[in-house]
Amino acid sequence: NHTACQGCFYIYFLVWNKDIKIEAFSTTYVEFFSPDERSVVFWNSNFLNSLDILTGKLLWKTAAPDIQTIRLLDNKFFVTSPDWYDGFDKAPSFDSKSSECSSYYGITTLLLYNAITGEKIWGYRYDGASSFDMFFDDKNVYLEGYNDHGQSNSIVQIDKNTGNVVSTNCNRWPNKNVIPTHPPNKGGIS
Repeated sequence: NHTACQGCFYIYFLVWNKDIKIEAFSTTYVEFFSPDERSVVFWNSNFLNSLDILTGKLLWKTAAPDIQTIRLLDNKFFVTSPDWYDGFDKAPSFDSKSSECSSYYGITTLLLYNAITGEKIWGYRYDGASSFDMFFDDKNVYLEGYNDHGQSNSIVQIDKNTGNVVSTNCNRWPNKNVIPTHPPNKGGIS
């Protein structure tokens, strides 16, 4: 347990400042991530940007869609987006069971980026899933899709190293199939 130091005071110095022009109108806030001791990463205007934490200089900049959800796990960024899905192939080993749950056939993209270099590792389109959130276990990332005012849902289980679909499950209203609840979010930080 960390307890506050009574009678202590801390002095902080501004090392650098940088004006960051937020160009995307959908951006209402910016999340900052520090994947290592030398950089800070954030999304702005269709790019992931990495700045040197001590100087503020740009380390790398890589194209990324309008991000709905971003998670940092094992020095990789997992990014979901409602954009760019027309530019990606369906995920390998895809079967259409999950899209049967969604009469609107929810579509999202999931992309994996190296958090240190900004390199895109893979990116695929997943039908029957939304970009609202993602959940992790040791080997997989899970995306969900909803319909029927939240009464029907699908879960797409994805190998987090390859992007391959491991399984899809459907919980179609009014039939209540047993599908996994949210897996624990092991280490995923928002």
